[in-house]
Amino acid sequence: MPPEPRHRPGERVFLAVLLAAAGFAIFEARRLGGFANLSGPGFFPMLASTVMALSLVVLLAQRLRAPASLADLRRFVDQILPLRLLVVVALIGLYVWAMPVLGFMVATGLFLLAMLLYLWRRGVWLSLAVTAGSLVVIHVIFRIVFRVILPSGTLWQQGFF
Repeated sequence: MPPEPRHRPGERVFLAVLLAAAGFAIFEARRLGGFANLSGPGFFPMLASTVMALSLVVLLAQRLRAPASLADLRRFVDQILPLRLLVVVALIGLYVWAMPVLGFMVATGLFLLAMLLYLWRRGVWLSLAVTAGSLVVIHVIFRIVFRVILPSGTLWQQGFF
């Protein structure tokens, strides 16, 4: 008897997310209505999302029956959630949080500088130069050419800068 195939890291989580998406698709298909005949607007979306959900329930049940080990969790963290990814996601979260407070240009400048320093690692001066050049290009394209008013942030409006 051949050994049981190893499952990929994060497979159970991915299947659960897909099952939630299938549930949402069923909910949306119900809103379309028209299930009385085959040509109704909601018939095929409901059929497809139901088949998807049932298939995912079977797959998820199979994966959940297989024993999970600490090594599987370690592989998940190493391959799906490496530290580099978590830092980038955290920086993106900080950027989204800082933009209404600092304004678009300041938040974008700090975000670009932090990302370049962390990911590019070419030195502070070169990262500062690329960030400044990028901000100039952004300003010229959006503010001067397209005349878009970029958000200034609450600290600018309160006179902190």
